[in-house]
Amino acid sequence: MKKRLLACLAASVAAMSHPGPAAAAYPERMVTLVVGAAPGSSGDMLARLVAQRLTEKWKQSVVVENRTGASGLLAANQVLGAPPNGYTLYMSNDSTAINPTMMKTPPPDPRVVFAPISLLALIDFKLVVNAATPVQTVPELIAYLKAAPGKYSYASSGPKTPHHLMAELFKHQAQVDVLHVPYRGTAPAITAVLSNSSLYAFSGFPAVDGQIKAGQLRALATTGDKRNPGTPDLPTVGETLQGFSAASWWAMFVRAEVPADIQARLAADVGGVIADPLVSQRMRDSGLEPVGGDPAHLKRFLDAEIGKWARLPEGLIDKD
Repeated sequence: MKKRLLACLAASVAAMSHPGPAAAAYPERMVTLVVGAAPGSSGDMLARLVAQRLTEKWKQSVVVENRTGASGLLAANQVLGAPPNGYTLYMSNDSTAINPTMMKTPPPDPRVVFAPISLLALIDFKLVVNAATPVQTVPELIAYLKAAPGKYSYASSGPKTPHHLMAELFKHQAQVDVLHVPYRGTAPAITAVLSNSSLYAFSGFPAVDGQIKAGQLRALATTGDKRNPGTPDLPTVGETLQGFSAASWWAMFVRAEVPADIQARLAADVGGVIADPLVSQRMRDSGLEPVGGDPAHLKRFLDAEIGKWARLPEGLIDKD
């Protein structure tokens, strides 16, 4: 299925038409926001929040369309198949940076086929262990793993998910021998840690905060490049492993051929939505850290993200 989708993506890129002149009063009709997130997820919540605020600002409907599956390729394919006129927006996540480095036949370079609009949000993960584990800190976890090479495992929500890749980055930088046990989703992965089937896992805040408060799990660190504002006393993994940074994220893109003036309008308006204090608070309440920023900022960020995953040693992750 992925091969067929990649072929469609390539065909869409090859068949790109020259866009007409930008509308003077964009938008003049309904806009579709395609998001690679399931209904009810935090990504879906963010897409609907942004769509609602843009609808209010533009006096034109912005309709969210959820397209999940194939590691984000279904959503990307739909956007690349739409006319490059600014009426189809693309809200994507870290799969945009992961796919080019984790597939034997990679999709078209997102830096070529998409134009950056704004980095919407970062999503720090927590590194958690069972509260009964005699490990209190990241250095202690690394020492614990090195004392028994190959004995322990970590749980993830599935192959090539952010949970998996963060753990492999941790494994590589910490130079520890630990087994990966993939599950079908975050909930069973956390259950594996709770039952001591696996030693640790990386997870988004909402999936583990309840168990942490109940004393069942212990959070050792967060995964961003700086301490999370919601947990300022919890260190980052990078405070132990220099350079470690592996937050998940959501960003807004359009097809690269969308006229520059429409791209600029989108960047200003989407950035204004994220800067709204009420929007920012709703995002934080859902475990999302608002970012915003201009297209140049997102371009630099995407370059760095693709470079980070590309630097993982060959063979560490099986490509498909």
